[in-house]
Amino acid sequence: MGREKALFVVNSVYQLLTAVHLRRCLPEGWEGELLLTDLLPEHQALACRGEETGVFSRVLLGKARELQGRCHLNRPQELEEVFGEGEKALLAAVEGELGDYSQVYFANCDALTRLLACRYYHSPSGTGAPGPGRGPNSTGGATAPGGTPPGTGTPGGAPAA
Repeated sequence: MGREKALFVVNSVYQLLTAVHLRRCLPEGWEGELLLTDLLPEHQALACRGEETGVFSRVLLGKARELQGRCHLNRPQELEEVFGEGEKALLAAVEGELGDYSQVYFANCDALTRLLACRYYHSPSGTGAPGPGRGPNSTGGATAPGGTPPGTGTPGGAPAA
């Protein structure tokens, strides 16, 4: 088995500081990659700096702002259009090739993050294909702060009361 990898999605300076801290807390042998979105001021300059420091093995750039302009979360028609494209929309919104991630850390539930969750939540290999034993109580995949898998509404994936 290859090295375990985590992806940190960052939309703000505070999220960047948190991602650096979380990256340092990963178990020994884990690799951490960073996805800086265009919602973060000076994200391109920070990407260069992020690669220079060596804290993250790779830094990707994401087009969250552009995707938000195309897909408002309160407009079902736009959501259906973007999410109907699935992987194509995700690949267009990320500059660089996404890897196989065991964990995806994020703080916002915007369109870009939801597309990432569609790809990684049910897929232990990051290929987008559902994996065996990957349900709401799974320990792998995309995780919101507090351990809440996307779409479950409760920590650990327990059914909502």
